[in-house]
Amino acid sequence: MATALERGATVITWNGESQQFSWQDSFFQGSRLRLDVPPPLDSPPPQDLFKRILREVSREAQASTSIERQFFNAGTQAGGVLNPSNRGKLGLGYSTSGNEPVTMTFRRRTDSHLLIIGKEEEAALDLLIIAMLEQATHHPPAQVQFYAIDLSLENAIEKYVGSAFELLRQSLPQYFPRPVVKLRGMRDELPRLLTAIGDELEKREDGAGTTSTLYLFFHGLQFAEKMLQKSPVRSENTLSRDAAQNLSYILHKGSRMDIHALIWSDKGSSLEAIFGNDVLHCFDYRVALPMSSREDVAKVLERSDAGAPGQKQAFFFSRDKDGFEKFRPYSVPSQAWLQSAITNFQQQGFS
Repeated sequence: MATALERGATVITWNGESQQFSWQDSFFQGSRLRLDVPPPLDSPPPQDLFKRILREVSREAQASTSIERQFFNAGTQAGGVLNPSNRGKLGLGYSTSGNEPVTMTFRRRTDSHLLIIGKEEEAALDLLIIAMLEQATHHPPAQVQFYAIDLSLENAIEKYVGSAFELLRQSLPQYFPRPVVKLRGMRDELPRLLTAIGDELEKREDGAGTTSTLYLFFHGLQFAEKMLQKSPVRSENTLSRDAAQNLSYILHKGSRMDIHALIWSDKGSSLEAIFGNDVLHCFDYRVALPMSSREDVAKVLERSDAGAPGQKQAFFFSRDKDGFEKFRPYSVPSQAWLQSAITNFQQQGFS
């Protein structure tokens, strides 16, 4: 029976002695579903039991123990001997063709940025939050710094109360040189933040500036589309590059100077409206989420025959590899889980 299932499906077996269902899947190992009465073995389960099983499978999928182990175990190693191979490395999820994690590595070269496309706002935010937490887990503040732009509506994602980026900034302030830019106040704060990064990039090109890796997390580019097409804004004293020019400067020149962007937009047209039709060349790494249009998926994967990913799946394109990979994206199970991960990091991570 198991061999007939699609790879990556969840297989559940019944243990009569313990009166428990067990998940025979590496993602859910250790998970159990205890029943009050044994299920019938010679007929389909009652509807209420079937619904309960589905709820538990969904809950376990959201609270995958493999995700917890990735960060809690990694956190216990923080502050120890650093592994140079982890520099810039991010985990995105698990391949649907096996149990191997899908990873990528930011490198000090042109176009080493990540683009996430699709209307699954929660999935996109989770990928960005996990990427930020993973970098903090492996590197002290002297080595990595985060700039965050969170343009989602307040409480738009039910599992988060307020901004998840703000929770990280308040908990790990040493990693954030500037406040999180939010939708309210975007017109003033977004240009200032992009100008600050643009100025740092200019210093680095001149042989000065800081030596840490800078990551720009931009959640919700589509909400800034109109603003980024406006005329130049004025700083306190001089006419600066406008926000769109600074962001374009960062995308075209930043990664060579160890400044990398991770950007989510619900559709490709927002990027094209701001930067032009060739903007995808700035992103060596790209993720297409469920609910992406076929046109966007074809552009992201550079394949005209590509269809949209299925539910709970995503496609990953990398210039380092041939073709693309199908994977199940990591997700943050809850705000309580995120707070626990942060607390664990604070106790055992870098000071």
